[in-house]
Amino acid sequence: MDNKQLIIDMLNDYHRRVRAAIRNLSLDEIHWRPNKSSNSIGFIFWHVSRVEDRLVTWCITNSDEIWIRDKWHAKMQLLQQETGLGYSAKELAQFPKLSILLLSEYFDAVRESTNKFLASAHLASFESIPERTPFPEDPRTVDHFKDFTINRYFRQLIAEENQHLGQISYIRGLQKGLNS
Repeated sequence: MDNKQLIIDMLNDYHRRVRAAIRNLSLDEIHWRPNKSSNSIGFIFWHVSRVEDRLVTWCITNSDEIWIRDKWHAKMQLLQQETGLGYSAKELAQFPKLSILLLSEYFDAVRESTNKFLASAHLASFESIPERTPFPEDPRTVDHFKDFTINRYFRQLIAEENQHLGQISYIRGLQKGLNS
């Protein structure tokens, strides 16, 4: 198995597992927060979709973000520059109660774009360094992503998605119990 196929398999596995983790949750459960400084499942799911959109669509493919191009920010009544990075407790409290359908539609649009890139990308291109940095508005991240290759961006994405999947599953478990 080559690196590209491994990335595809890992992203498909995440897709399947995150769908299972959000299945059959009410709007209140999606947006419940364990405490005032914690994220909700809805916020985390949205944030991970935003990160994938920024890393893959904007940074790697050098295209307009789906978030902006398809006006997802307007559909969700959020600002264009919103990514969920470094939110304060106040910002978390103000995050809108978005439906799981709307969140899933954005996630699916982003994943479709990622899959199109992966289907057409040549394995050798994964060693190249994209011209853009994914979060230029956050100076802390500019140096962090400075010399990332496409391979490294996907490693970052997969690690972040799995970290946040654990958080989603934990918050679900707090509400519904074991094996829910």
